[in-house]
Amino acid sequence: MVKDYMINLLNDVIKDHTLKKDDLIDSLNRENPHTYLCGKSSSGKTSFLNALLNFEKNELFTSSDISTKVAFTFHYGDIEGYYDQGELISLPDSIEERKKLFFNINEKQSNCTLKLSKEILRTTSIVDIPGIFDFNNNNSFLNLMLNDADVILFFNPCLSNLTGQELETLKSISELGIPLIVLFTMGDITEPGEGITRKSLATYIEDKVKLQFNGLNISFYQIISADDFYKGKDPNGINNLNLHLIQKIDKYYLVSHKKKLKRCILNLIHSLNDMKAKIEKDEMGLNDISERENQIWKTTKEKEVEKQNIDDKKKLKKEFEYFEDHVKEQLFSTVYGLRINEDHHSKENKFVDSWTSFWADINVYFEDRIQIPEISIPEIKEGVFENIDINLEKITDFLNKKQEAKTQTTKEKTSNKKTGTKTNTDSNSWLKLDIKIEDLTKLAWEIGLNPKNVNIIYLKIMFYQECKKQILHGEKSIREAVQKRYEESKNLVQNQYLKKMDESKNENPFTSEIEKINLSIIKLNDAHFKLSE
Repeated sequence: MVKDYMINLLNDVIKDHTLKKDDLIDSLNRENPHTYLCGKSSSGKTSFLNALLNFEKNELFTSSDISTKVAFTFHYGDIEGYYDQGELISLPDSIEERKKLFFNINEKQSNCTLKLSKEILRTTSIVDIPGIFDFNNNNSFLNLMLNDADVILFFNPCLSNLTGQELETLKSISELGIPLIVLFTMGDITEPGEGITRKSLATYIEDKVKLQFNGLNISFYQIISADDFYKGKDPNGINNLNLHLIQKIDKYYLVSHKKKLKRCILNLIHSLNDMKAKIEKDEMGLNDISERENQIWKTTKEKEVEKQNIDDKKKLKKEFEYFEDHVKEQLFSTVYGLRINEDHHSKENKFVDSWTSFWADINVYFEDRIQIPEISIPEIKEGVFENIDINLEKITDFLNKKQEAKTQTTKEKTSNKKTGTKTNTDSNSWLKLDIKIEDLTKLAWEIGLNPKNVNIIYLKIMFYQECKKQILHGEKSIREAVQKRYEESKNLVQNQYLKKMDESKNENPFTSEIEKINLSIIKLNDAHFKLSE
């Protein structure tokens, strides 16, 4: 149940995230353990295999004939044969024909699967790979063994020392937790001159294991001799190994299976973390692009709002300056001695029309962006639009000076003289005029004003002051509305920008994938924890 759950979890994760299937998973789905033979050429692998499978001594070619180049896999089968393009073909009857067949397979193929009715194969399938220490391009066979093996038989001649490459491979096997059995081959060869005899060989090998195999996780080791096996000598070690495999293979398989599950889980977690890192990098790039796009949008909109505000203010300044001059011109139509031959009723009607049109045009310009206040026309008294011949500049300047003379203190006068301050004669000064018609009558002779026109000029001045107040009131209200609209537009742009940033996060196509990966990693970590209990 646990095994099925774990395998289904691994397959689901691979499918959900479109990952490459780990070779380890395929090895988890089989019921029969796979025992791999590992050793360099001439280490006695093929001779051992002939003996273990009860072949004739040289039925499989031996390393003395030719180096194994093919991964031979042996499974149990009542019908013996080898697979060629998926078809099981019977083996030749004669030994010579079989040797010739294996020779051709070794030369032309990269792997070969056989079925044999040998008793040991009921216990475990056997895989004989080429000498991984003899060819530079044998990493593929090494990786195959490390990923697929449930048990590894390592072959080392009794009188040979471990090479550095062999030791590194054995360390990899131990680290991965694959049950390791060391077979010390050629146990019939001795070195009496070195004190190594049949009798002392066991002690020699025991010392060799402690010295050369120190720190390696060895499950079992055995001295074997294929020559002794074929000579019928006992003990030869092969029968003892055969019995050991039959008794322990299930235990080895369970240990290996659990280790493989953990390795598969860790490999998948590693792959998922790599995938997540790549997605997060892509996400960061997308976020940068989205942020840049949103920032460009915001900058563009802010510039549009700023430009509109500047344009509005320029428009207001221009239009109101024009309108003030226009109002003054209509009231004082004979400035500089230019007499307008138009009766006062026509001028009054024309003034009313221009006043109404001005505010209407302002309203059209701003459309619905702001609310334009209603500005009413001051009361028009009889005589305001009478045609009279006056020097408006002279009157304005004189009246301003009289007004300032009344309000300035002695200190202010002194300060103005020192700083060269000029008398203010702009149109706003008209609002400061505090004059009565009686005062204007008394001053008429000083400014050369026709006494007959005193009342009319007084009406004009008072009416203009009222118009000016209305205009300033309207302009101020509109400017305040424009500024308020400007602030609201800026805030609107900022809010829209923040909304777009949030939408970019919500629309991020990577978010759901990262969440999915994190969920799978949690499930895998939980599975790994259960296996470690």
